[in-house]
Amino acid sequence: MNTSNIKNFAKYDLTINKVFYRNMIIMSLCIAVGISALGFMGRYMLYSSATAMGPVMPYDYAHFRNPQVTMVFLSIFIGMLPCIFAGCTFHNLRKKQGRIMELTLPTSNKEKYIWHIIVSVGFGFLLTLASVLVADLFNYLLHICVFGNEYTYSMTAKMFDILSINIPEAELAQQATKFPIYSLLSSMRLLIITSSIMGTCAYIYGNSVKYHYNIIITYGIMLGASIILAIGISVIFGAAHVNVEGDKIKGMSTDEIGMMNDLTILFYCLAAAFATIAGICVWRSYKRYCNAQITTATNK
Repeated sequence: MNTSNIKNFAKYDLTINKVFYRNMIIMSLCIAVGISALGFMGRYMLYSSATAMGPVMPYDYAHFRNPQVTMVFLSIFIGMLPCIFAGCTFHNLRKKQGRIMELTLPTSNKEKYIWHIIVSVGFGFLLTLASVLVADLFNYLLHICVFGNEYTYSMTAKMFDILSINIPEAELAQQATKFPIYSLLSSMRLLIITSSIMGTCAYIYGNSVKYHYNIIITYGIMLGASIILAIGISVIFGAAHVNVEGDKIKGMSTDEIGMMNDLTILFYCLAAAFATIAGICVWRSYKRYCNAQITTATNK
């Protein structure tokens, strides 16, 4: 692998696609700021309406320091953004002219593939992080201007708590039962990480199969597969744990503890399966990119 070839191809790609990359950056930042602004407006209106009927406590859902609804929409957005970038990994190949130009360049397919992954995954992750930080800063400025420095908070920190399943009550729950709840939370965190990686890799593979409309097609396939998998696991796991009665041990039955242990094992197994699928998707997308042609059955 020649790094100078990657640099030269990077210059070529950034030159001919500067408008595309610029628009993606503007779109991502504007949507993040828009979610932050609309969320703040909603909280302000809700808080103003609630205070007209009496004092509102900081822990109340109507208080201006509680951005739960905003966090939900922001979480959905940052979950979609890496997939969109991954679905645009081989965007140069959408049109026949673009395929002719890229596939005939004097750079190896491996070097071109590495650059595409750097842009779609690495740059996509950085842009997602930047979008959250910009939305957080915008929300903070609005908060300072309207409510002052009272009850300020970081949406980035709250977002990290949501994604990492940071539950302060977990220690109390573990003390109340003999079940090691930290093991369950660790398996859930690993499952979230591997499923996110697998999702990104699946969109990369989808783009290697279909150069145009691939994001919608990949989303439909993954949605259908997720529903089937969720139903199948629920039925099998539920049938295996129909009876959750047993001797009580500090608030939980022995069968309940066994069920939670089985759930932890299931999450670890799913995480391993997702990691394997992610690796297969990357390998197959590389193979398909190396064998890319000007015209195929799926790409006219």
